[in-house]
This record gives sequence, C-alpha cells and structure tokens, in this order.
Amino acid sequence: MEVIQNQYFEANARGNLAVVKFKKDIFELVTNVDLSQKLIESIRSTENDKNIKGLLLINEPLCFGEEVYEKFMKKIIAVTADDEKGQLFTEFADKELRFRQLTVINRFIKFLANYPKISAIGAYDTVVTPFIGAFLVADLRFASPKATFSMAHKKYGLHPSGGLPYLLNNYLGHSGAMEIMLSDRLDAGQAKALGLVSKIIPGDKFEEECIRSMKEYLKVNYATLRLTKRLFNYIHKDLEEYFEFEASLTNL
Repeated sequence: MEVIQNQYFEANARGNLAVVKFKKDIFELVTNVDLSQKLIESIRSTENDKNIKGLLLINEPLCFGEEVYEKFMKKIIAVTADDEKGQLFTEFADKELRFRQLTVINRFIKFLANYPKISAIGAYDTVVTPFIGAFLVADLRFASPKATFSMAHKKYGLHPSGGLPYLLNNYLGHSGAMEIMLSDRLDAGQAKALGLVSKIIPGDKFEEECIRSMKEYLKVNYATLRLTKRLFNYIHKDLEEYFEFEASLTNL
C-alpha cells in the first residue's frame, strides 16, 4: 500500500491492515475532486494486495462533527426559511458545490459497499448525517463512548443523504429506520443496542484499540474472509439504483 500523508488524510499499512485516517474538515476533502479521487485510488490499490486482509477508516476529533457541517452549510446555503405554509425550504447559493459534495460522498459509499475485503470504521466523536451512511456501510463499526450520530440535516430542511434511509432500513426495517431519522441523535450506547455499532472502544487509546480489534477479526482464513465479503456485498446490489432515485429528488 502506498503511504500517503497530506493535511486531509493519511494512509498506510499496519501489517495486514490498511489504515486510512481522516485528519481535517472532511467537507474540504469530499468537495475536492483530485483529493477525493486520490483517497479512493489509495484504497483501491489494496484490493489486489495479498499482504492486506482488511481496511480500517478512522478519524481525528471534530472531523465529522456539527461544527464543520455548519461551516459548510453556511458556505453553500443562500437561505433557509419557512414558506407561506410553514414548510422549511432551503435555497443554495452554490449548487455546484452541493452537487459535488453529494456526488463524492455517494460515490465513496458505493465504493466501500463493493470493497472486496473486510472493512471497519471507527467513530471517535460526532458523525453528522452525510457520513453516517459511510459508517453504516462498513462491515464492522467501532465507536468511542462519547460518539454520537447526529441527524444534522433536519436543521437545514435537507434530505437524509449518504444513503441513510436505505442503509438504516437494511439494519432496522422501515419503522425503526424512520424513528431514528425523525430523532435528533443517537449516542454510542443506543447505536450499540440497535446493532448499528459493533463494539464500543475506550477513547483514551481509540486508534490503537480499533487496530487491535480489527486484527483479531483478520485472523480468520483469508479465503473465508474474501468469500464471506462477496456474499455480504450482494446485500447492497440495489444501492446504485437508490442513489439514482435520490439524485432525481434533489433537483440540483
């Protein structure tokens, strides 16, 4: 695996595990076409690397949080207000940037859904709506005790992007998924009880413990891991069609 270090993410191999750490405001990364492409190419390079058995995505504090989400929304939204019927509506000052954000995130989620090796993701603190889908599409999902999952899109009258309805429905069914999307947030304990989090890991050595936990799973025979993952990837066969339908509703 090629070692990559820049201000937005770093990628390297930890033995048989590929580790990608997000380091800065994630919205700057996903709206930069060249950087987001470099991220995907870095992960894709591990697909045929026989030394790599799995992938771990992890983040530094505040990377996926409400502050960076609000900063991005202020950049692209012209107005959020109530219409004459009392319905919240949003107009975008920068539709191109909004479209790029949605396209890149959805592309990454589709890529991760089809990744041929076991994947895991760790949530250190708050994860906002556009990235909850990326969290849920991973095979294994770790969270620190202070992690929360925020339905931040509701504040701006936006749809739950990032494939959230599709993925939550796969885990919880229609009613359970709808209940969560109409709430404000889930904490790590609630998410664990619902099966959305695989394991809660203490936050003082979060990265090291995520790596250690992932390597325990990777002790399974490599052929078994690959075949198991191929079967699980079949579950997401309708994800492409879902994103096409979502795009038809956004009117960007």
